[in-house]
Amino acid sequence: MLTQMFTRIPVLLKSVSKRKLDATEQLQMDHMKVELLFGQVKLVRDSKLRGKIIQKIVFELETHARIEEEIFYPACEKIAELKAIINESYEEHKQIKNLLNDLSRSSMSSDKIEAKLTVLIEDVMHHVRAEENELFPKVRKAMSQNKLDKLGGQLRTAKLEENRKAA
Repeated sequence: MLTQMFTRIPVLLKSVSKRKLDATEQLQMDHMKVELLFGQVKLVRDSKLRGKIIQKIVFELETHARIEEEIFYPACEKIAELKAIINESYEEHKQIKNLLNDLSRSSMSSDKIEAKLTVLIEDVMHHVRAEENELFPKVRKAMSQNKLDKLGGQLRTAKLEENRKAA
């Protein structure tokens, strides 16, 4: 946990300074955003506000999964030593999407909402740790900085498009 926090500091500083993030940095920022939303939903008790936060979590995770699956993972699959990790990532995404679908259909007053949120948070955090501690370091070794920067631009563009559609 502490190691993960320290590895994120340069990404945060780069983001704050308005420099463009490469692919792994862009995805790490998405992870941090969702983790903040998880913290918010745990603190808020008002069901209406919780519902809005949950909707935001669902949107952010669906968008993140979509751009990873359409842009990042296909680029990683071209590297033989990443194939097994990417296949596992696709499977984790399927599980998370099923949870998101179930959560979206649940009433905020449901007594099962807490259990569903807990399982979602656990699954997402497992996935985040696997990406940030295993996948991203291997991607950084295997891809040139130019390729990572180009992928980062594609991820940013796709995410902006998703946000524009949702607005």
